[in-house]
Amino acid sequence: MFFGWKKRCRHLEAENAQLKAHSAQLEARLTESQAKNQQLLQALAAARKNSRNSSKRPSSDIVKPPPRPLGKGKRRNIGAQPGHPKHEHLAFTPAQIDHHISYELEHCPADPSHRLVALADQQNAEETGHKENGRRYWTWCFRAKAFIVFKIHASRGSDVLFDSLGQNFQGRLGADFWGAYRKYAGQCGVLIQFCLAHLIREVKYLCEFPDPSVQRYGQALLAGLKELFDALHRRAELSSKAFALALATG
Repeated sequence: MFFGWKKRCRHLEAENAQLKAHSAQLEARLTESQAKNQQLLQALAAARKNSRNSSKRPSSDIVKPPPRPLGKGKRRNIGAQPGHPKHEHLAFTPAQIDHHISYELEHCPADPSHRLVALADQQNAEETGHKENGRRYWTWCFRAKAFIVFKIHASRGSDVLFDSLGQNFQGRLGADFWGAYRKYAGQCGVLIQFCLAHLIREVKYLCEFPDPSVQRYGQALLAGLKELFDALHRRAELSSKAFALALATG
């Protein structure tokens, strides 16, 4: 009887070891599946990004067809082709002009090195790309209350901000989420005001994220932004103290 019980114990111990090993395999597979599922959720969320719910440009919403193969012969030059009629915008005639406004700057916004001088404590910056004879360039726009400066550069990076604003800019910089602005602000300690339109689109992206916890977080942020804009729209109706309180508690 004793030997039968001992044999039974060894059998149960072996069976228990097998079950533990099988359980460990299942846990490993579950962990792997969860990791793959998270990757798929992130890929799905990234695929759903567009100009409505992120900082992507509207042109990125369009799936561009592949370029057509060039035919035989010499490639055409950019611009009007020989034999084609010329098209141009005609200047206004004197009879069409009924009012003139002259604008003069009291101070030049740039120093001899073309760096913007500290004439404004608030500047907004934006950049847009274009091609010139096949080469990519970027037109940068720096806008303050008293002036607007345009700068054409081959770079879209933070080096343009360092060259234009310097490392000692003490004002506030309004910009979108492009990495060049974040890098410049981080290295120079510049206070940056992100574009609220871009921020709202990023929050909408969180609201549409497949993970429910991320959705709840995005919805809470969106509710706070709605309260903020409600206070902004009622600014004319509120006293200065009430407006400041609405912004603080909204």
